[in-house]
Amino acid sequence: MTAFDLFVQYEFLQLALLASGLMALLAGALGVPLVLREMSMFGHGFAHVSYAGVALGLFAGFYPLGAALVVTVIGALAMEWMRSEGVLKGDTALAIVVSVGFALGVVIVSLAGGFTADLGGYLFGSLFAVTRTDVFLMIPVAVGLLGLFALLYKEIFYVTFDEEGARLSGLPVGVINVLVIVLTASTIVLASRFVGLLLVASLLVIPAATALQVARSFRVAIVVSMVAGFVSALVGLFLAVEFSLAPGGAIVLAAGALFVLVAGARRWGVVEA
Repeated sequence: MTAFDLFVQYEFLQLALLASGLMALLAGALGVPLVLREMSMFGHGFAHVSYAGVALGLFAGFYPLGAALVVTVIGALAMEWMRSEGVLKGDTALAIVVSVGFALGVVIVSLAGGFTADLGGYLFGSLFAVTRTDVFLMIPVAVGLLGLFALLYKEIFYVTFDEEGARLSGLPVGVINVLVIVLTASTIVLASRFVGLLLVASLLVIPAATALQVARSFRVAIVVSMVAGFVSALVGLFLAVEFSLAPGGAIVLAAGALFVLVAGARRWGVVEA
């Protein structure tokens, strides 16, 4: 039986495809402004901070992703405040918040003395354990986040390329930055359920980097990044089913392979930048 036959036959694979595809589209859109603003590592930082939220949720008996969302947004806002106010440079603020957040998660796990199996599912992803409830909760949130991104497109574009000019023109740069940070943190938390906290930031960075190899405008870069993310999710899932691979890792490897292919094509003149 081929991977295609299995996807047709089993609902959990269909749910996995829907969930990962939708999250790849969302991450692809948000990844472009992050990469252009040289904030790629912030995605990895958010993923590490969300580890503390997941651990706290499991320890306190809350829905882990809900707790992770709250903790991640708080950590993300702290990073943005330190960066924007000049308290610390962006990479230093990131290092501090990531270290504290991850250490908090480690301490909570040691206090609990258990649930390592449950936590492992969030660290490495459990895409094939996605339920209808997960998907039904995720779809309206993901669609809402995409809608908010589309609504703020012009403002995000302006701030991405000329933050100081946007501020002088009267745009609420601080508010826009906070919204982008919250969007990114929310995407990290939602996607971590399927790809895993250790790999989820790759969905933000690699498709965006692929798009920027060939796109000639911000809008085209976002579209290409979303397509690259979706194709990576699709190919990665089929490879995972066909060869019994870890789905999160297969998706990221597919994204990396696509980047190498596009970058190589540009390098050798097959496509023009």
